[in-house]
Amino acid sequence: MNSHLILNIPHASTYLPPDAIPKPEWVLKSRSYVIQGMGGKFAIFNKVREYFKKELLFMTDWYTDELFSNGIGRALVFPASRLICDVERFRDPEQEPMEKIGMGICYSKKHNLEFLANPSEEHRQYILERYYDVYHRMLSYYVSETLNEHGRALILDCHSFSPVPLPYEPDQNPDRPDICLGTDSFHTPEWLVNESVSFFENKGYSVRINSPYSGTMVPVFQYKWNERVESIMIELNRGLYLKEGTNEKNDYFPVLKQHIAEFQRNV
Repeated sequence: MNSHLILNIPHASTYLPPDAIPKPEWVLKSRSYVIQGMGGKFAIFNKVREYFKKELLFMTDWYTDELFSNGIGRALVFPASRLICDVERFRDPEQEPMEKIGMGICYSKKHNLEFLANPSEEHRQYILERYYDVYHRMLSYYVSETLNEHGRALILDCHSFSPVPLPYEPDQNPDRPDICLGTDSFHTPEWLVNESVSFFENKGYSVRINSPYSGTMVPVFQYKWNERVESIMIELNRGLYLKEGTNEKNDYFPVLKQHIAEFQRNV
């Protein structure tokens, strides 16, 4: 590859894999459903899938795969929805703050903190082995390969956020920036923060650091010891590029994509 960039894109997918959707008895509060043959099984499965699809509008980082994938660096896109597995959470539930509100690796709550599902521990272990661990091994591999080729690796942790605070979010300040930059005290050098802020502000965007979100992705085997691994989170306000209240792109989408590509070429 001709770039030291690695694009971590964990929340763009809307795909709900059949093997990973929680069983009906973990989702449907009514136990009165009757399964009659394969047709009945498909009907129940579709009911569960439609139930999850309603939550995608709020929880998906819409089109971040398109916005950040500009042929610059290695792009790693998680292939399933975060409703199935959130690869940005800590593997150990004791270390993950969002686990306490039902939004750890396997979500049990919706964006409004209402009930989503109650998956078993066996299901959680399956998700860890089949999805979570595979993704993190691939991210570690990308970082190692980039270090070997370029001597350094810069991870862009690519996200978007709602223009209004959602009930599950710790930061409920309604005054939200266009772009939030998330940092790590070890892996985000000061020059990277300064250049990122200057670039986006010069394009006319309002920028904040670690507000409304903080932190950035670093593979666990590189965390807090390898200074050659740099990382910064880029969070885009979805109000910039989506029509209000929808997942439809607005006319500004190609402009934002162009600005991101320019940032990637210069960082």
